[in-house]
Amino acid sequence: MREVVRSFHNKDLGNGRQTSFWFDNWLDRGVLVNVLGERGMVDMGINRSATVEEALQSVRRRRRHKASLLNDIEADLILVKEKLRSEVSDTNIWRRKSGFKPKFSTYETWSLLRSPGVVCDWSSGIWFTNVTPKFAFVTWLAVRDRLSTMDRIVKWDPGAVEMCVLCKNASETRSHLFFECSYSAQVWEYLMKGVLCNDYTSAWSELLILINDERMENKKKFCLIYALQATVHALWRERNRIKHEENPMPIEILMKLLEKGNGSDTCVYGEWVVKGSLREFVVNNRKGGRMFLVSDGCTHGELLEMALEDYGLDKKIEKMVLTYSLLDVILQQMAPDTPHMHVTNDRQVRNLIE
Repeated sequence: MREVVRSFHNKDLGNGRQTSFWFDNWLDRGVLVNVLGERGMVDMGINRSATVEEALQSVRRRRRHKASLLNDIEADLILVKEKLRSEVSDTNIWRRKSGFKPKFSTYETWSLLRSPGVVCDWSSGIWFTNVTPKFAFVTWLAVRDRLSTMDRIVKWDPGAVEMCVLCKNASETRSHLFFECSYSAQVWEYLMKGVLCNDYTSAWSELLILINDERMENKKKFCLIYALQATVHALWRERNRIKHEENPMPIEILMKLLEKGNGSDTCVYGEWVVKGSLREFVVNNRKGGRMFLVSDGCTHGELLEMALEDYGLDKKIEKMVLTYSLLDVILQQMAPDTPHMHVTNDRQVRNLIE
């Protein structure tokens, strides 16, 4: 390792005062102690601790050596002595892609040290601006085939059942789970067939190509990538729920949750109104009925500010109440007098997102 480090550092001579004659790399032949060895100090008659200036300016008669290498170095020293500049300090120079330069670059040093691997052609389809970290992380594991699917589990647990947890009809592999499985294929088709149209596919390998297609329109591409990540995360979570013997979620609810931005990552401006014995959430279309994204870590204050800005409301408003709606399939299972959901503090914002 020491030799590797030395190969990245040279000395550009000025007056020779800050450069070790024997241990710095200032001559084209390399570090002289490595070229001549310890014996070279005796043969050359130059002290071990000498600087280049001390070695060249000292009263020292040029020696005639039996070894041609020593005679060549003696000739080099005469040329170097003529080029010394007493008013200029020595400079440390570092190996860069374009040669040795006075400025050190960590990035270029790392690039020169490492062995370049194959360029990852799918990373931009996983890590991008506004990514939801938990979605991206699970998708990243899936792309690298590092999720604990049953085909991988049986390798260290021969007694495990390799059958797909969701459909129970085939061996559970990454590609089967996303989206050859009849269960996951139904979810993916529901979400994306209308968006992708002629580009629709449920083959994992083709989807990885599609999310990096530069020709695809940006909004369509964003919808595809975000939907893919949200669906992979939701299916993997549901798969684990079933595997650990929890009650499965009806596929209709799962599809609706994904269709509405995973059921909690969006807020709509509106209000709850009482109609007879029922409470109903009514979107305020005068304000656009638009939706805005709520990211992990969002605070109640940020949520209020976002609503004021997004819907052009007067920022002098002293009080504003935020509520959110539930899916029809969930409301049908609740009592008619269930109170509406207010968002009034950071904890409730976290509940909204989670």
